[in-house]
Amino acid sequence: MLYVIGVPRIGDLDAAAIAGVRIQHDPQASSVPAHVTLVFAAPVDANAAVEAARHAALAVQPIDACFRRAMVWWTGQGRAWVYLVPDEGFSALSAWHDSLYGADGPFARYRCWNIPFVPHMTLAATDTVDAARAIADQWNASRRDIAARFESLTVGEPVSSTGEFRVMESFRVGPNP
Repeated sequence: MLYVIGVPRIGDLDAAAIAGVRIQHDPQASSVPAHVTLVFAAPVDANAAVEAARHAALAVQPIDACFRRAMVWWTGQGRAWVYLVPDEGFSALSAWHDSLYGADGPFARYRCWNIPFVPHMTLAATDTVDAARAIADQWNASRRDIAARFESLTVGEPVSSTGEFRVMESFRVGPNP
């Protein structure tokens, strides 16, 4: 299963704050850096995925985003997540997502139209919504403005034996990467 992610450049203090929460509450913290997932677990050919990401990278521009608030995502049963959702950059990150899931690309048939795309960086995954709410409340009390710059698309996959995220290719965005 292949993913396409955007890994932002974030200031050292903000990156440390995010990492501090993730290492305690996000099982993927040691496998992949803070990121926005743009394509979710698509069973596509690796070469086709890489070419689609290369093509999308040429069609989009770098994004300056700002993350100010954590929100809880819970479907009403099972695990609950704590997401950092951008105040600025939401529409641009959504456009990157749309570009990758374009009608003529390999990811198109795997787009989940019944689940809205909400660009986010995961802070935590918890067993209860109450635990997620407590983490989000604590984060929001800090009133951080996290400036993030997205300049590349990265194609990768989780390695089943280790859980690590293996990067296959990364592309700078814009017409002259």
